[in-house]
This record gives sequence, C-alpha cells and structure tokens, in this order.
Amino acid sequence: IQHKHQINKVLRCSLSSVNKNYLHETNVPTYYFQDSLPKIPIPPLEDTVKRYIASAKPLLTEEEFQNTSTIADEFLKGKGKELQDKLISKDKSQYTPYYNEYWGDMYLEDRNTLLRHTPYIGWADVENNAQMEQGTRATNLIISSLIYFRTLRDEKLNPIIFHQKPKYTKNKLWETFVKLVPRNFAFYAAYAFGAVPIDMTNMKKMFHATRIPQKDIDTTESYPNSKHILVQRGTNFYTFDVLDEDGDLVDEHLIAKNIDYILNREEFDDSGPSIGSLTLWDRTSWSNTRERLVNT
Repeated sequence: IQHKHQINKVLRCSLSSVNKNYLHETNVPTYYFQDSLPKIPIPPLEDTVKRYIASAKPLLTEEEFQNTSTIADEFLKGKGKELQDKLISKDKSQYTPYYNEYWGDMYLEDRNTLLRHTPYIGWADVENNAQMEQGTRATNLIISSLIYFRTLRDEKLNPIIFHQKPKYTKNKLWETFVKLVPRNFAFYAAYAFGAVPIDMTNMKKMFHATRIPQKDIDTTESYPNSKHILVQRGTNFYTFDVLDEDGDLVDEHLIAKNIDYILNREEFDDSGPSIGSLTLWDRTSWSNTRERLVNT
C-alpha cells in the first residue's frame, strides 16, 4: 500500500505538466527542408593554399616559412590537384557537405576524455518541491524525454529556422505556403521570405545511438529498434522498456513502478566495480579495457 501510494504521488506530480502525446505538432515536417539545403562549396585549391600560407606566417621563423611555402607550392602543383578532384567528386556523390565526415572524425579521433567536448542536456529546477523529489524527478525526466523523442522521430518537431523577418514568417499562413512547395525547393522558398532553415542532420543521432571506443578512432552505432533505457544507481545498472511494440510510450504507471523499485525496493549498493566511470577514461585506455571486459 505504501509503495502504491508513492507511485500515485509520483504520477500526479510528474504528469501534471506533460502532454502525453507530442511536445507539439508542427505544420511543416521536421526534416522538410533537408532535401533542398544548399551545401557550402569547396573553395578553389589556390585559395586554400593561399589562406594556409597566410595563417602560418605569424607562427614561423623566416626559414621555416620559406620551407613551408615551398612545400605548399609543390602540393598545389602536384598531389593537391588529385586530392581536390577526389574531394569534389565525393562531395557531389553525397547528401551532406564535404566537411561533415571529417568534422565528425575530428571528435572521434580525439583520444582525450569525453568531458572535453561531450554535449549534455540541463534541466531547470521547478518551483513545486514535490516535483523535485528524486523518484518524481526521475519519472518526469524520462517521460518528458520520451515525448521529445517521439516528437522528433515522427517529424512533429518544429524545424530549426532562423527567422530574419519573423513578422512575415512566424505564422500559420507562411507555414502553409512553404508546405505546398516541393521539398527540393523548400529552402529557397523560405529564404526568399527571410527565413533560413538550419541543417538538422545530427538531430537523428540524439537517440538510439552510442559511441564505441576504439584504439585509433571511435565508431558510432545506431540501434533504431531499441525500446529500453538504462538507469544507474550506485554501481548497479537497470534496464526496462519504455516503448511498446508500436513505438509508443508504455503506461506511465509502469515507468513509475520501475523507478520506485530501483529507489525503494532495491538496496543501495556502491560496492561493485565502478564500470561507469571507465567511460570517462582516455579513449585508448577505455577501448583496451572494454575489449577485455567484452571478451571475459
């Protein structure tokens, strides 16, 4: 009876400020502008080399600068042309800009701890003290996150748009007009009115994805069919499903019951190995250790 009362209390607090379907429903689908976003053009190789030399000059001695200039000139007249042609060819064959893969690899190759550049989500405190209680807070955050996930997954989330003339573009009439434009031209129609849609490619990596440590460069893996979340308390890990077979939220009472079980029915234990902390190790060390754990 005590635990049933606690669960009902959690649900009353956690669901009072949450829409159980979607965060909102946009008139224009979330990724509507993606097919027409213009890509940043590849600059001429001559300009690239010229900018490189200009940026290197303040950092080098006169002798070093002359040596660097000679190497850059040889690159421009030799191997550079071949590489430039390959880059242009690759850019034409893919949807995302030419630098997107290299930009991502820059982070995946970094061997330092993820604390250096891992994004995170911060949650604001609420005025109702009852909603700040641990079980209520955890349940609320889980349900809120799932609603955001469903809104993004089902393309109900508003596209990210920089409105330069909000008076003309932040209204239902403009949205109706843009939605009538074929996707291949939607960006240009929006831009003509002073609205600049932003690339949302990486939004698809927010959920159902993880980063796997490797020795030289990490990899990312996606699991689009996963339906569970993982909760850590102390050194113990718990998983339970939060989506049903249709991809909808499971009953909120079930989520609350699982959180209540972890907090109140399971004895707190921090005596086990702190495996979670290893994920913040430098990537090479974590990769070696993870490989040993997986093969144990």
